Amino acid sequence: MAHLHPTGWQEMSGTGAAAREIETLTYLKAALAEEPYRIYHGVHWTNVENGFSAYDEIDFIIVAPNGRVLLVEQKSGFLNETPEGLVKNYAGKPRKVANHIMRSIKGLTERFGGEMSIDYLL
Repeated sequence: MAHLHPTGWQEMSGTGAAAREIETLTYLKAALAEEPYRIYHGVHWTNVENGFSAYDEIDFIIVAPNGRVLLVEQKSGFLNETPEGLVKNYAGKPRKVANHIMRSIKGLTERFGGEMSIDYLL
């Protein structure tokens, strides 16, 4: 059976992007019901980069029984295609989706000594 962390998410009600993530958790729980996967939702991390605090959040981390890791970055709403790649606007500020994903992968890999094989989905 898939184990979801943190617990208590079924009692949460959300709007907007939060509601979409709860829908995704519901889907993952049903789709992986018979499998011994670990699913982590809303994983916050911090690092020091170039002398400054860097922080972010990974929407979903799915760990398979064999130790393989899949990061899922969920974007609700519109994305803009630019010559530099996909961009999501947050409070009027554009943020490159690829940079967000790669920064999370780098932070997680470094945290575990650089010896992780990480796949990702958008």
